[in-house]
This record gives sequence, C-alpha cells and structure tokens, in this order.
Amino acid sequence: KKAKKALFNDSKKPTDGWVSKKINARMSVPISRLLAELPIHPNWITLLNVPIAIGAAWCASRAGYGSAFAAGTLFQFGSIFDGCDGEIARTKLQVTQFGGWLDTATDNLAYILFFLGIGIREAGRSGSSAPAAAMLGAVILLVLSLMLTYVGMRRLGAQSHHAYRAALEGLLRRGRTKELFRAAALLSRRENFALGIFVLCVLDRRDVVYWAILPGLVAYGLVVLGSFPALIRSARSARGNT
Repeated sequence: KKAKKALFNDSKKPTDGWVSKKINARMSVPISRLLAELPIHPNWITLLNVPIAIGAAWCASRAGYGSAFAAGTLFQFGSIFDGCDGEIARTKLQVTQFGGWLDTATDNLAYILFFLGIGIREAGRSGSSAPAAAMLGAVILLVLSLMLTYVGMRRLGAQSHHAYRAALEGLLRRGRTKELFRAAALLSRRENFALGIFVLCVLDRRDVVYWAILPGLVAYGLVVLGSFPALIRSARSARGNT
C-alpha cells in the first residue's frame, strides 16, 4: 500500500504547475487510487469529464447564486478530476498518444461549453442577446484556432499544447510581447483558470468571468491565426535541416 501510494504521489506530470501539485493533487490522487482498483481504462475516466463539463455549463447559464456556486464548483472539480486519468495511466503504464489527444479534446470541450453557458447567463442578466452572440462568435474563433493548433501540433510532432506554446513563444521577439504571452499562457492553464473561475463564481461575479473571457478568446484567436503561417514555415525549415 505504501509503495502504491508513493507511485501515485509521484505521478504528476513535469509540466504540472503549483496549483495542480499543491492543491488539486490533494483530491485527485486519492480519487485516482480508488479508481485504479476498478477494471477501467484511463480513457474511460477521461470521458467522465464530459458530463461534469455539461453540468458546469448548464449551471453557468442559469440565474441565481446557487447556480453560480454549482457552476464554479463543478468547473473546478472538472479540473481536479482531469488529473486522474493521467495519474492512473502513468502509474499503470497505460500512457498512449491517443489518450493524450482525448484528454486535450475533452478539456477544450469543457471550455467551449462553459464559455457558451457564461454567454447565455450574461445575456439573461443584461436583457440583451448581444452578449450571447458575441460569446458565440468568440467561441467560433476559438474552435478555428484549436483546429489550426491541432494541425500545428501534428506538423511539429508535439503531443501537447505545452510543446506547441513553447514553439509559438519561440517565434516571438523578446520584450513586453513575450512577457505578456508567458503571463497569458500561465493564466490560461486549466488548473489556474479553473481556480479563478471558481473564486469568481463563489463571489457571484459571472459578469466578471464573461468580460475576462471574451477579450481573452479574441486575443488568443488572433495570435494563433496570425502566427500559424510562420510556425508552419519554421517546422518545414527544421525538417529541411535534418
């Protein structure tokens, strides 16, 4: 038992941040140890995040403090539970490339559904359909950006967004732009982003969530769309030199 506990305690990824290791792991590791006893492949555990994401988005779209609290709690729990599949896969030596892609896809689905829910709630709060329409447009831009990101990841041979972001960062010049990109990348990590969403929802400030997300999505989309050609040229050049 002690050996198994030690294995799970050491199962965090090197790319996991402080929130994941110091906060989320306190809950995800015990859950992972329980789930590991079941004859379930880690990919099925990944898919369990989908109903959690749907529940968080539905609560986010509803009026009332109870819905706000439930939305933030579910979204944060989804972030915690998101670590379980990887912890189990690494401990049981069941890590696969498909599992990594599936994990990324479910993460993005959780984002998209929650953003749409927040847009619907802001539309209801303001009495205008404009906030929902604006968020829908931003989500469409996000989907297009994610499609390009997947293409870029395949061209670069990257298996995670972390590797893709590192390549993207390498194209930026030194200075304030690069510092802002690093800060935005840190804040957009699911572990940090979900914790911020949780705090704001507990404070019943979904309007702040909306106005923080909307320009962020637009900025992310423009950066990905604008940098994609240069990133592909860089990948081709690297291949040509090998």
